[in-house]
Amino acid sequence: MVQFTLVGRQVEADGGEVVRAMAKVAPRPIRRYFMEIDGTRYPAKQVLERLLEVKGIALYAADVTSRDANRILRKLGFEVMAI
Repeated sequence: MVQFTLVGRQVEADGGEVVRAMAKVAPRPIRRYFMEIDGTRYPAKQVLERLLEVKGIALYAADVTSRDANRILRKLGFEVMAI
């Protein structure tokens, strides 16, 4: 379990939660940073936004930056790549 803070909120998550959160979610177009889950490439920011949504944490999309997404997803053990 990994703890992180985003916009003043403490969040706990693990890699399994990320994978489950993205099940059956269609990827948005990738602008720069992405990660791969079960063979599908997702924008890193979309993955973090979805994880927060599943955990019941309501934030505006503008509250989550690509830098936040990259930092948190790497902390959760994922490789974040740039196109």
